[in-house]
Amino acid sequence: MIIFDNQQAVAETAKQIYDEFYSSDSYDRIKFININGKLQGGKTGCMVELARQIAPNEVVALTTYADRSLVEQFENDFEPEYNVISVRISTLLSDIKKDSELVKEIGEASTFFIDESEYRLGEDSQLGQFIKFILEEYPSKRFLFVFVGATNYTLNYLSDKFKFPVESITLESEDGYIGVKDFVDSPNFYHIKQKNKVKVTKE
Repeated sequence: MIIFDNQQAVAETAKQIYDEFYSSDSYDRIKFININGKLQGGKTGCMVELARQIAPNEVVALTTYADRSLVEQFENDFEPEYNVISVRISTLLSDIKKDSELVKEIGEASTFFIDESEYRLGEDSQLGQFIKFILEEYPSKRFLFVFVGATNYTLNYLSDKFKFPVESITLESEDGYIGVKDFVDSPNFYHIKQKNKVKVTKE
């Protein structure tokens, strides 16, 4: 995967936070990094580059996608990275009760990537269940969680209420980024305002 300058900048900032968290001067057991970026703005590239920078330390990349094609895309993005295990959070939770090899592997990870984190945030969410499990299963370990998403509203709102540190990083869009607003503002985009109800015919 080609990494662009804006993705590199985010990864380098996250790597500094990573180094500080795992330094001998840090006493925090858990820390969140919150990476915000626009839809299709290159957030996955930030995670890939961060994984490369912290290699050979292991990373678990968790996806919450229900769409099979999006899951495959996510897994393919990380497949070349030897220190990354990509897994669906639902699969991981089902394996937790089995004491599987996967559970042992995640215990060796230093960092967890949570993609599109807004999807399952909440006290009773699958993500919440996983975080609770990992902290109880490995009480002497420290974990860094990197949340990535375009709509991290819940995490942004709750960050001031957490009893552990949360640091936010914004992925700035480079020239050439095209989002929904760009389509709406385009002179080639025509919005047809429906004034009357559509008539249903037999044709």
